[in-house]
Amino acid sequence: MSVLRGAVLPQPAAPSRRCVAALAKKAKKARRKQNASSTVDLDSALPPPIAPSLRDEPASTSAPVPGSAPSTSGRKEKWVPEGREEPAGQPAPPPSEEPLVVGRGRIFVSCASTAGIMTLVGAVLRRLAEEAGPSVHGYSADVIREVASVPQPFPPEHYAVALGVAAAVTAARVAALGASDSYRAATERSLTQVLGPLGWLDLAWVSFLPALSEEILFRGALVPAVSPDWRGVGVSAVVFGALHVTGNRNGTSAAFAGVAGAAYGAAMLATHNVAVPVVAHFAANLASAALWKSKQGGGGQPDI
Repeated sequence: MSVLRGAVLPQPAAPSRRCVAALAKKAKKARRKQNASSTVDLDSALPPPIAPSLRDEPASTSAPVPGSAPSTSGRKEKWVPEGREEPAGQPAPPPSEEPLVVGRGRIFVSCASTAGIMTLVGAVLRRLAEEAGPSVHGYSADVIREVASVPQPFPPEHYAVALGVAAAVTAARVAALGASDSYRAATERSLTQVLGPLGWLDLAWVSFLPALSEEILFRGALVPAVSPDWRGVGVSAVVFGALHVTGNRNGTSAAFAGVAGAAYGAAMLATHNVAVPVVAHFAANLASAALWKSKQGGGGQPDI
């Protein structure tokens, strides 16, 4: 014991670099194992993925309709009563072609207002034709007044011309009705709408007002404005026919109206009397209305 107390003990040697590196590597591996044991598995924590079919379909927000099967696609289902099946792929029924029949008073107001507007437009166009005619087609205002005038007194032979043209137009209309199904159907729809509510005495004004206003505009004004000869007659006939496509009428109605307009214009050129096509047009309208009315058994609805 006394010997050790006075002796000097040797100092331990310092660790080498290789030993220090090995110890550091072991400590690093130990820390990795500790961290791995405490890490949360994110894949197991997430909810399962949504199936594509469920993800693509929109969710239904409407309550099921009584009597219909529940929908799984989210689309609105059309309700069909029980015991009845809806045909699949069947086209919708075509719209009804029955003409809309209005009251007698409404027809008179419409006819009178349209006639007044056309007469006013014709008067303005006739005035412009007399003033600008020489610079447009070379005919003077005197020639225009002579071609589309109303001579006094009214020559009796002009009545004969007017009635002859009316008879020819009526015969041509009857022949066209028998030859063309489309023209017959269009004429039936148009006359049913206009003449259906009217009585026999109403046929006079419903035939006269359109005849007067249309001839003042198309023959008395448009022909002199274009050219007071066959060129003006042709242009006015085309425009007159084109305006007859409206309403319940069709292309055949327009073609026939154009031919009739050419006949009225030719009668005016032959007589230099604009009243001749007015009388012819009125007589042809009255004959057509009377023929249709007689086939329907007359009558009419005097209500408004």
